[in-house]
Order: sequence, then C-alpha cells, then structure tokens
Amino acid sequence: MQDAQEIWVPGNGGIFVAPVGTAAPTDATTPLPVAWQDLGLVSPDGVAITPALEESQVMTWQSPYPARRLVTARNLQAKGALLQVNTVTLALFFGGAVVSGSGSAYTLAPPDPALIDTRAWVYEGYEGSGAGLRKHRHYWPSGLVITFGDWVWTRSAAAAIDITVGLNALTPGNEWKHWVSDAQFSAT
Repeated sequence: MQDAQEIWVPGNGGIFVAPVGTAAPTDATTPLPVAWQDLGLVSPDGVAITPALEESQVMTWQSPYPARRLVTARNLQAKGALLQVNTVTLALFFGGAVVSGSGSAYTLAPPDPALIDTRAWVYEGYEGSGAGLRKHRHYWPSGLVITFGDWVWTRSAAAAIDITVGLNALTPGNEWKHWVSDAQFSAT
C-alpha cells in the first residue's frame, strides 16, 4: 500500500565513535553515554550505509543463468564526509595517528604500523522533533576506516574528511543493530 507517511527524510543526524567494548546502545532514543564521541558536523550528503554480499554462482551446461547462488561473504559499510577538523577526526583519517599538544599547538604522529584502529560506531538520523521525532540509530560493535578519500584544501569549500568505515567480524551476542523510534514505522 502506498503511504507517504512512511517516507523518512533524515534532515539531521550524527556519527559517534567509542572504544571497542563500550556499552552498546539499547534503543533509538536513550542518550549515548559520555564515552561516545560525537564526530560533529557532516557534509549535507549525510551518511550512506551500504550492505553488500559476495556470491559464487553454480552454472550448468543447460542454462546461461545460475542454477544456484552461494553467499560467500557479507559486508556492511558506511560513508560520510566529516566537516569538523579536530584531534578525533584527524586521528581517524590518519588511521589512528597519535595526537599530542595543547592550546593551539598540536602534532600528529603516524600510528604504529601494526595498529589497527578499530572503534565502535553509531550512526543516527533524525526527522522532526518532540513527539513527532522519527529517529533511526545504527550500531556497530567494531568497525575500521577502510577507505580514505582525498582531503582537499581549497579556498572555495570546506576541507571535508571523507571516510568509509567497514564493519568488522561479529560474535554471537555482539552483532550490529538498528533501532527505530517512529510512530509511522510498522513491522508489517
């Protein structure tokens, strides 16, 4: 059935990181604990969450179409362009760079080559406010920045930090989750 009320337009949202093992959210609306760091402003394109799978096709002599498709891998990625440049976003962009300094003078040093900078991630999208708030919260217990876009410095645009995060292996009881708080949302 066509229902325009089910069209969700998340005009706002956020990306948050925390150390792996930080307590997971339990729903879409409870405020995140202080351990979760807000990565700040994101480009107007927002966040793109992309599920994917890899498959192996079983072909037969009798048909040009696969007789079976075997799922060999699943993947989940999220992409966004961070607009705020600070110690947290730069450390993410540079794969876990070590930040030192204070006041207005800081130094970023390359991470140990053996470091794999995994973090827990939360992506949120909001539409409306108050009683009409429609909110989605997507949680990953462990993810890694796997693609680094160009960090372009120019006089005509913000120097966005473009990253793609890949979901890491999951263990039973520690899977990714997606919560929805939306009166228009239905399980049917």
